[in-house]
Amino acid sequence: EIPTEAMKLTVKNEASSPNAEIFISGPIGESWCDDTLMDEKRFRSALDAIPEGRKINLYFNSPGGSVADGLAMHSAIKRRRNDITSIITGEAVSIASYIPLAAGKVITPKAAVWMIHKPWTGDAGNADRLRKTADALDTYETAMVSEYVAKTGQKEEKIREDLRAETWMSG
Repeated sequence: EIPTEAMKLTVKNEASSPNAEIFISGPIGESWCDDTLMDEKRFRSALDAIPEGRKINLYFNSPGGSVADGLAMHSAIKRRRNDITSIITGEAVSIASYIPLAAGKVITPKAAVWMIHKPWTGDAGNADRLRKTADALDTYETAMVSEYVAKTGQKEEKIREDLRAETWMSG
């Protein structure tokens, strides 16, 4: 077991258990005000410690956070998708709604909650800088929409509409 109390990440990889388990709870990504958050590097390290081919139950309860960390976590899961089942134990909100979709199987109990919205950021600068930031947000959205479409079977227009509306869903 990897001690990860401060990382909002718990890993159980005991040989006596049929599956390894990874628990993600709390915000995703580093923060200037808190260095205890769970980022992509810590997640990838935990995932890499579990041998390929071993089945993994990946539990989520997160309000979201960093899009960059979330995209990288999604990619790490996708490389091992046949080994991984994502299980939403509480909430999968914002970027945390995107990360679990990379798994081969996603389980959402009726009491679990998902929320999707357009990517956003807190940025400062002149008009040119903010236009570049807006373009970057559009690029993130386009990348994420393709995965939401592929995993849900919904049309792209419907996903984009749900993102604009900030849509909350239960299991």
